[in-house]
Amino acid sequence: MKKMFSKIVISVILALSFVGMAYAGSVSSKSSVVFPSEQVVKNINGFAFVNVKLVDDKGLPVSGHEMRLIPSVAGTSVSFYSSNTTNSKGEIIFRVSSSTKGPVTYSIYDVTADKILDAKAKVLYFNDSQYIFNNNYSGATTFLASGNSSSVIDGFKFENLPASIVAGKSVTFTVSAKDSMGDVVTSYDGQIRFSVVSGNASNAILPSDYTFTVQDQGSHTFSLATTFQVPGNYTVEVRDMKNFALVGSQDFKVLASVSGGSSNSGAFNISNPVAGTYSNNTQVISGKAVPGAKLDLFDGQLKLTSLIADVTGNYSYTVSGLSDGDHNFRVVEVDSFGTVVRETATVLVKIDTSAPTLNKVEIMPSNPSPGTTVKVKLYTTESLLQAAALFQSNIYQMSDSGNGYYEADFAVPLTDGNYPVDFILVDQLGNETRLDSKANVPVGTVNSDGTVAEVGNVSELKAQASDHRISLTWKAPSIAGSGIQNYRIYYGVSPSKLTEAIDTFTASTTWYIPNLKNDTKYYLGVAAVDKKGNISPSLSNIVEATPSALVANVPSPDVQGGIAGNDSLIDPNNSVSDTGPEMAWLVFIAFIGASFYSSTFRRRVEIRERS
Repeated sequence: MKKMFSKIVISVILALSFVGMAYAGSVSSKSSVVFPSEQVVKNINGFAFVNVKLVDDKGLPVSGHEMRLIPSVAGTSVSFYSSNTTNSKGEIIFRVSSSTKGPVTYSIYDVTADKILDAKAKVLYFNDSQYIFNNNYSGATTFLASGNSSSVIDGFKFENLPASIVAGKSVTFTVSAKDSMGDVVTSYDGQIRFSVVSGNASNAILPSDYTFTVQDQGSHTFSLATTFQVPGNYTVEVRDMKNFALVGSQDFKVLASVSGGSSNSGAFNISNPVAGTYSNNTQVISGKAVPGAKLDLFDGQLKLTSLIADVTGNYSYTVSGLSDGDHNFRVVEVDSFGTVVRETATVLVKIDTSAPTLNKVEIMPSNPSPGTTVKVKLYTTESLLQAAALFQSNIYQMSDSGNGYYEADFAVPLTDGNYPVDFILVDQLGNETRLDSKANVPVGTVNSDGTVAEVGNVSELKAQASDHRISLTWKAPSIAGSGIQNYRIYYGVSPSKLTEAIDTFTASTTWYIPNLKNDTKYYLGVAAVDKKGNISPSLSNIVEATPSALVANVPSPDVQGGIAGNDSLIDPNNSVSDTGPEMAWLVFIAFIGASFYSSTFRRRVEIRERS
């Protein structure tokens, strides 16, 4: 009996253990995240925090797992911020530091599950806050890669709320994505939705769904986008559209509007909106009238609706879909026959939902060298709340110069190319726009079509033969690429088989080839080599010459037509042979001239002596 009872207990324990293991789910290496994925420590004596959030295949947090950070280099220190296992939210925080400067990549190892996560943390230890994370050069300030960032998002918080909220008045507030320690998650880019979870939702106008951008940096202000039409207590909730567990809520106590005198004292006005410019094309028109009064609401000469003031004399109507431009709101009181009794003063409201525009972009210098710094100037006719330039995965905050443009400095890449610049603009009303590839930075040698310039072809090659030697002259390419380093001379005994090659020492356009066989016809072509090792796409015109003792050379028809050797551009392994520059054949020409002069002079002396 005891044995049977023991077996039952063991079976129950095993079953419960199995159920517990199944409920926990398996760790997802792909879905688990680390934040921040990239950050900068401004000096080697500083430290950074790395937050890891462990989740299963369904996105649920995995708690109680022992974790480790594995650095890519030696000389680093890793410690646990509070515990060596994940908490109930699946999170664990590490504190990291390094005794040497430079980038360190940390791999995340789940000891319990014996898994390495796909996500990695990259920390740059540096003693200069102006270091750009994605490029190994300095000279510009990056808006993102500076200091320690916040952690994985844990929820949302309403901020910058007004001290009091009055029914019918538009409200402005800020929503921020926060981590478990209450810091703003600057990289949050999800979509949120507002809803009323307590109070009459039909009496509230809430902001539309909104998607956070990199420019928000985890916080966005909703300007005059919320209105409660009736006094009372409301609870507004905001949730992430994809992860419903990410939520934030705020209680709003809405007070009744206060008017001078009693409700039937004859006050007649529009209290909301006040005259001004708004980015929200939905407006609540509200005010005070005689209780039970019949009212008509107009926008200019267009009648929008008819309504009746309530028992306290309040009225309210929501107008949506207003077009950009001026709107003149007024309320008219009419009697039972439709005759106008009186009307309110007109309230002028301007709707502006248009995104800001830019007029011109200047890049200075217009064609920078690789690794140097440029200044970008953005010209616009309107005052901006914020302007930023996006270049090579970095965001650069642009400052107002006070002269009609916004500017920022940043370093360009180390390689030639045509690099686009994007811009994010936010006007004073909060209207935002992103302008992709609005400007380009041509770095180094770039063609007019934006492609990287290559070295051109050599032309006008000429040859002069002498005893065991051929001297050459040519015209340099019109396109020099990164600058001509030297030239490569190809030659052989057939125009289609230029099997030999030599490199000149300099960028001089004259050279000679010695130690050639006399009475042997040679075919020659030249290609340019730039400072990056790029070679001309095609060989120059092919010339021919026959070394001998003062015998003239007559080129073949193919050579004269410049079509010989078109397929002979090769890259042999021959080392530079004993060749020389233009001085050799100049001496040779001088020698011929001297010989001719000496012969003529002797002839004249002989004739004179005979006579």
